[in-house]
Amino acid sequence: MFKSTLFWKVFILLGLTILMLIPISMVLDLIDSRNEYQQSVIQRVEDGTSGAQTIVGPVLVLPYTETVVQTDGQGISTTKLVEGKLHILPESLVIDANVNVEPRKIGIYQTQVYQG
Repeated sequence: MFKSTLFWKVFILLGLTILMLIPISMVLDLIDSRNEYQQSVIQRVEDGTSGAQTIVGPVLVLPYTETVVQTDGQGISTTKLVEGKLHILPESLVIDANVNVEPRKIGIYQTQVYQG
């Protein structure tokens, strides 16, 4: 069995395959560490600025009181006052603004910060 050339060819092929797994795992580890560093750079830039924001137009909030009359199965009616707030949003909104894009670079990574 150990004198067969086919055995030695398969054995050498498996050995070389296992040896090639070492640099492949090193490259994959490098890719993972760079991805983590990229996410930390993005988080650092977000911490240095105001972070993500949402633009919302004017909202009217109107408080109201509603009288609700409820009758139970025996015909007894009870009156309750229910307080709430009505939110009125615009049907359309036009915003005239300028957006400035400022590139920020940390290490080998670059990201954009939008200012309006």
